[in-house]
Amino acid sequence: MFTYYEILQASCAAEGSAEVAATQDAAFMDRYLGDYAFLLDQLASSVALLHLEPDFWGYAEQLNQDPHAIHAAVASGHPECKGFEDSIAGLGRCMIDMARRHAPKVRVGLHGSGWATKLDVLQNRDPALDVAAEAQKLGAFLVACGGDQADFIGVDASDRDAGYYASQGKDSGWDATNTSLPSFHQAFAWSKALAERVNKLLRALAFVHERGLVHRDLKPGNVFLQRLPAARSASSSWTSVWRSSWRKIPPRRR
Repeated sequence: MFTYYEILQASCAAEGSAEVAATQDAAFMDRYLGDYAFLLDQLASSVALLHLEPDFWGYAEQLNQDPHAIHAAVASGHPECKGFEDSIAGLGRCMIDMARRHAPKVRVGLHGSGWATKLDVLQNRDPALDVAAEAQKLGAFLVACGGDQADFIGVDASDRDAGYYASQGKDSGWDATNTSLPSFHQAFAWSKALAERVNKLLRALAFVHERGLVHRDLKPGNVFLQRLPAARSASSSWTSVWRSSWRKIPPRRR
């Protein structure tokens, strides 16, 4: 599992709108996408998951729900992106296309942030909020960025990650009894709606939770791929496996 989280660090921009704006710089984007191509070449013959730019797509959506309208130096920034539009939508699509060409065995996905629509669905306490509608908005944005051509969407689904919130004196956990918000049921409903909109691996997550399996600390870094078309969670003392929709992964030959 590789998380390519480089725009923020490489641009030295402030987190948020400034890092999105950094993609307008053609010289920076040439270096950035060149570095991305280098990573892909190292993975050329590998089977791996590649998770692209967590948070970045969420910050972009907060600026404009239409990624085609957010300028980025894509075709004008790197020769491998010729033919893709100079926009955030073009950036996502070019990065997925580069992965297909440089590292065909790698499964690649964008990131879906629960707060991208300016409402933090995963921490929502309003029972009237239509979480499925928020997932639809996010899904539409990610599809425009090529999410439907990717293999999965990574999501933030860790409510008490390593005890961080507790160490800060914050009560940010989901209600494990699902009697109050925020709750696990709310998060899973959002994930399922997002999966249905993007039509990718998140359907597997919805499948296992509908059957009573609950995971702690389920996040992209805790999901990995085996040769069989299944995703595996390593987020607890036991490991569960569920079938996914990754039909592109060839089955093991007997």
